[in-house]
Amino acid sequence: MLLFILISPAIIAIAFNFIIPFADNILAAELGFQLSEHYLFIMAFIIMLVPMMYGMMIGFIILEERDENILSYLFVTPLSKTEYILYRTGLAMIMSTGFNIFILYFLDIVEVRLLWSLPVLILSTLNAILLVLIILVFAENKVEGFAVTKGAGVLFVAPLIGYLFKSNWRYLAGILPPYWISEGFLSIYDNQSTYVIYLLAGLIVYSIWIYLLSKRFSKNI
Repeated sequence: MLLFILISPAIIAIAFNFIIPFADNILAAELGFQLSEHYLFIMAFIIMLVPMMYGMMIGFIILEERDENILSYLFVTPLSKTEYILYRTGLAMIMSTGFNIFILYFLDIVEVRLLWSLPVLILSTLNAILLVLIILVFAENKVEGFAVTKGAGVLFVAPLIGYLFKSNWRYLAGILPPYWISEGFLSIYDNQSTYVIYLLAGLIVYSIWIYLLSKRFSKNI
């Protein structure tokens, strides 16, 4: 399963490369619905998904180490819990950024504005740390880890709310960090005046979530 997750971004890219044009043609012919009008949101969703996949992989690896009491040995060394999480998720964050850049060019469904997109892609990698901490805080074993991972899917409701509803009430969904990834990416092509605001808001919300979950993780350990 972990090996599958490792190559999952490539599988996601290939799958969406076939699914998106096929779905676009079917929906246009049967319902008169133009999926192409929503390509930006689809891409925003994909760049959030890749770090989550790697976060799940790292989360299960750490659960295994916790079950085998490896963490108990590590944390009597000068290595702090924060440094351990960063050590475990660092490579996943780098790989997520690289794969997301590849997917942007490979799918080619939106105009690639790499310099603008790169900060959003980097911010989205915090999803990996977020999911790792959620798994470690709320799961006692790998079976519970699966359930927690599925439950974490509720985080993706926030970007959908922000996309479907234009009322200012939609900002309430900003309490869930992925909301700001979607808003930041869409603002690149729609309203660049809010781009920096969305990035800063996302950084603040992610930082609060990661800080609170890290404190809980430290207490659990």
